[in-house]
Amino acid sequence: MTKVTAKGSAKIADVKSGFEPKLSGSVTLVNSLENGVKVKGVISDKAIKTSSLSGCSLSLEKPGSLSAVYSFDSKTTKVTVFGKSVVADKSVKGKISYNQKGDAWTGEGTVTITDDIDVTASYNLKDKEAVLSSCLTLNGIGFEPEYNLKSKDFSLSAEKEINGIPLTGSLQIL
Repeated sequence: MTKVTAKGSAKIADVKSGFEPKLSGSVTLVNSLENGVKVKGVISDKAIKTSSLSGCSLSLEKPGSLSAVYSFDSKTTKVTVFGKSVVADKSVKGKISYNQKGDAWTGEGTVTITDDIDVTASYNLKDKEAVLSSCLTLNGIGFEPEYNLKSKDFSLSAEKEINGIPLTGSLQIL
């Protein structure tokens, strides 16, 4: 079965330019195959305006294991292979990505230590850069520390909602 979704917007007036209507939009077609693979095509209004494939893309997705996107604009492909498992009663997720734009390979692994603590290690093969990060909750405060092993940069952000108002703070040590 193919699902078609259309999205659009209209800008009627601008304070600077006055009355200049601008329309934009896209049409997305998604076809789910019997084996669970989803084929998705996006056609942008830019393609019609420029008589080209500008703003268009084609993607394949196998939920839980693979995602591939080809952009007709930049003529580039991005592929991500991912998976998850349970090792010693801990949830483990991993993914490897290749982005042809910039020729970038990255690898990432996340282990769920407890319901409130995730630890992630990522490595960028092009930049030879490793980053350790975590998400943890202590006393209702969400913390996200991150450490770059190559540059030695450290950052920490914290968030807590009090009476429906989100409060955030961050610290960077470069």
